Amino acid sequence: GFVDFIFYPENRNAVGIILELKVDSTPEEALQQIIAKNYILRFEGKIGERAKYQGKILGVGISYNKKTKKHMCKVIVLRETIIPQPVPISVLQSNSCHYCE
Repeated sequence: GFVDFIFYPENRNAVGIILELKVDSTPEEALQQIIAKNYILRFEGKIGERAKYQGKILGVGISYNKKTKKHMCKVIVLRETIIPQPVPISVLQSNSCHYCE
């Protein structure tokens, strides 16, 4: 199937959430679907670009049992916050490269 809900934060460093709902199933099965279908890729940029969203991404699986009328929920961290890597000072101070010489 398709992802049920994705909550994209306005602040690209804030937490993003992927929510999958299941009926007469388990939250673990919902989370397995999130992982198996790579729904997290919706938060990524194009190849060679930095990720669109830098913040933590959570997977939330919620199941509902029709017979008992009860629900269960499980939350996992799919990705921790991406910390931008600083550019080395030597790269910033270089006036030329070996390809240009």
